[in-house]
Amino acid sequence: MEQIARIDIRLSKEEKDILTKKCSELGCNYTEFVISKIKDEVDYSTKKSIFDFIRKDDYFYSKVDNNINQIAKIVNAEKQISNNLLQQHNELMSKLYSLSKEKSDIIFKIYNLLSK
Repeated sequence: MEQIARIDIRLSKEEKDILTKKCSELGCNYTEFVISKIKDEVDYSTKKSIFDFIRKDDYFYSKVDNNINQIAKIVNAEKQISNNLLQQHNELMSKLYSLSKEKSDIIFKIYNLLSK
C-alpha cells in the first residue's frame, strides 16, 4: 500500500479564493487539482469535457442507428426501396463510416494522451 504524506500550505485569502474558484470550475477538490499539476496531467475539467463529448457522440450514433432501423422497417413493410432512397441511404452510410473512423482515430489519440 502506498504511504500517504500530508502537506500543509499557506495561501493568502485571495489565493485561496482563486484556488477554490478554479477547483469549483473544474469540478475537483484541492488534492485532485494539485496532484494533476504535480504529475503534469490533463486537468480534471478537460478529462470531463472529453468524456462528455464521447457520451454525446454515442448518443448521436444511437439516433443514427434508430433512423437506419426505421428505413429497414419501411423497406421490409413495402418489400421494395426506391432508387432515390437507396442512393441517399448509401451516401449517408458512407459519411457515417468516415465519421466513425475519424472518431475512432481521435479517441485513440485522446486515450494515449490521457494515459501518459
